[in-house]
Amino acid sequence: MKTWAILMVMSSGLFSGGVTLIAWERVPAWRALPLTQFRTQFATTIRIADRVQPALLLATIVTTIGFGLTANGAARTLAFAGAAGFIVTLAASAVLVPLQRRIIASSGEETSVVEAMPRRWFLGHFGRSALAVTSFFLVAMGSRGKRRLACQAPHPNSMKGVGPHRNFSRSPTHRVRAAGSPGPVHRVHGQ
Repeated sequence: MKTWAILMVMSSGLFSGGVTLIAWERVPAWRALPLTQFRTQFATTIRIADRVQPALLLATIVTTIGFGLTANGAARTLAFAGAAGFIVTLAASAVLVPLQRRIIASSGEETSVVEAMPRRWFLGHFGRSALAVTSFFLVAMGSRGKRRLACQAPHPNSMKGVGPHRNFSRSPTHRVRAAGSPGPVHRVHGQ
């Protein structure tokens, strides 16, 4: 389970980070450019991203489902919720990829149509980025395994065997050392 968790967090972090980087850094710069410069820079960036992002997204989905199948409880639920988010991200890509190809190839189309396409792509990409980051947080929380989530109360026996209570026994008979004695342990009844 630990191997799946490591692979899941690495692949989902790389994918979510890559998608968010484009939304955070490139989209504001592209908005300020004239349409011809935008199309050139957009084509260059998309060509690079289209080589890496689909492979990372598929690796993310596979590792997240793999982790979900080996985990249990809240970790399983969070992993499958994250996987569902990544699958929806994949479906969103099926809408955005044809749009980005039209943007790159749109040299002779009407100007109002061409100017509307980048805005639709930006909006779709921001949605895809938000969904990817949300899914990443879900799988990252799920990767914590059996650890207690912040919203869960501690288990009643969570202090058993920890700290100064380590030698505590619920039975009426337990072992204690005589006060101040480095000697043997005496059996005390009824305490």
